[in-house]
Amino acid sequence: MENNPNTQTIYATGHSKVMDFCIGFFGTILLFTIAGFISNPLYEFLPHTNDLFLFFPSIAALIASIYAISKYKKMNRRYVSIGIIISLVTPIIAAGACFVIFMGLGGF
Repeated sequence: MENNPNTQTIYATGHSKVMDFCIGFFGTILLFTIAGFISNPLYEFLPHTNDLFLFFPSIAALIASIYAISKYKKMNRRYVSIGIIISLVTPIIAAGACFVIFMGLGGF
């Protein structure tokens, strides 16, 4: 058989699936950590007249994450995309759970 790149499987083992998921998950965390390190000096040294400018590194990281999801989805490396999505959604779910518990809506 020929090695046609269109019919070749990307994920031959479960190990490669886990590695791609970890690349997506921890890569997104690293990206937003770098954005935080960039925006911290901006917050300290720039005048506070326009605070929306201070969120620019985080907004750029979010746009880069959305672009990476679509890019890896087209490359058939869907576990990288899944890792990115999970790392973006997990803080939202955790904040929602904390909100429910602290507001007393959870019945605890």
